[in-house]
Amino acid sequence: MSKIARFFLISCVFIILGGIFFIRFSTKGKQFPVHEGVRLILSKFNTINHIIHEGRVYKENHKGFPSSTSFIWDYFKLQLKTHLISSNREVEGEFLEFKIHGPNFGIISFLVGEIFFKREYYFYSNKINPFIIDCGSNIGVSVLFFKLLYPNSKILAFEPDKKAFELLKRNVTDNNLSSVFLENKALSNKKGFLNFSSSASIDKVGVTMRLVDSGSNKNIIKVPAVTLSDYISEEVDLLKMDIEGAETSVIEELSQNNKLRNIKKMIIEYHHHIKEDEDSMSSILSLLEKNGFGYGIEGTLSRLPSNGKYQDIMIYAYRK
Repeated sequence: MSKIARFFLISCVFIILGGIFFIRFSTKGKQFPVHEGVRLILSKFNTINHIIHEGRVYKENHKGFPSSTSFIWDYFKLQLKTHLISSNREVEGEFLEFKIHGPNFGIISFLVGEIFFKREYYFYSNKINPFIIDCGSNIGVSVLFFKLLYPNSKILAFEPDKKAFELLKRNVTDNNLSSVFLENKALSNKKGFLNFSSSASIDKVGVTMRLVDSGSNKNIIKVPAVTLSDYISEEVDLLKMDIEGAETSVIEELSQNNKLRNIKKMIIEYHHHIKEDEDSMSSILSLLEKNGFGYGIEGTLSRLPSNGKYQDIMIYAYRK
């Protein structure tokens, strides 16, 4: 697509999205805040500019990688459905070559934005068939992303939540993905069962359950738990982890069983202050350092943070 056509397409996206947000706010009987509209449009501009810039890099490293225009156009269509179609039942969206089943278009759009646009789970491998372990796959958008990067990859995906797991299975099956192995289990530092809150809800990040203490007064669901070291007998090119606060115990179990040496790269979503009064991030970083990993850290924090405020922190680790 020519530069003129691409500029025209992006301009249309800005205008239409701006109109959608205006209608969304005004129909709720609220006065549309100009500064909020400007912020949203600038945010979309920055995201699109990021995709266009980095798209060149991805196409160099991955043959057949879709164009930036395809990403923008398909994401725009998801955003449109998010604002115009309200549904409390399962829906099916489309993005690039994939069909995506989810609880609603808002969740699908959010996950696609985080994973395909922000590309939080991007990694480079010189193999055409890397082995990827995806801990906390949710409805499987991360699996689709990995298969887009490396169609011949082998993926082992863990997801303890039954609702999310059913959607994960459908997204793998309906997209005819091969060499993807699914486990409806939680991960821990020992085999047995973990307690999760049964008030699991469909929120902005998909279908989620929260790990809770056995003494919690919440309704408890017991979920079978396994140790990740039992599944590692070969080199792992990427270990991706988003497991709701259990990441330190799982890394510790891998360290104790000398399985971290099998892993080349890790992308860990660390849930800081998932327990408000607990500050223990140094534990997981010490484990990485002890086992010969370097790492980079990415996170955001309010300029006026409150004590014990929850924070998502991305840890990108690599074997030195």
